[in-house]
Amino acid sequence: MNFYTTEKKIRPELFDSEAKQWANRLKHVSKAQFRRVYDEIKRLERKTQGKTDWEEVLPFVKMQKSKISYTVTRAKQKLPRKDDDKRKSYDELKSFIFEGVEAVKSSKDYEVFCQFFEAVYGFHYEIAPEK
Repeated sequence: MNFYTTEKKIRPELFDSEAKQWANRLKHVSKAQFRRVYDEIKRLERKTQGKTDWEEVLPFVKMQKSKISYTVTRAKQKLPRKDDDKRKSYDELKSFIFEGVEAVKSSKDYEVFCQFFEAVYGFHYEIAPEK
């Protein structure tokens, strides 16, 4: 996942076409589950605001990978084996978080990742089917 242009500016398509593509890949993740993951990412963002030492925050950012691994595994255990679309969407959610966390190297990166997640969340809410 790449947030910036070569000039270190946020890529415009990140919050538009790329966010919509991710939302399509995640459309079978339940809205409630997606909201819980989003809330956790935003909770950490609030926790990081005002922190001057990024090194104190980085371990908690990296911990998001273990949290999403747990969340996805639990969600998939509850799905019928034949529900491949939903299973694939949950695997994509894990990939989304892993790729995003790996791309984060600074507090500014985390802020951009959170904004990107917000864009994906908005498109997901529109695209995801109702129960």
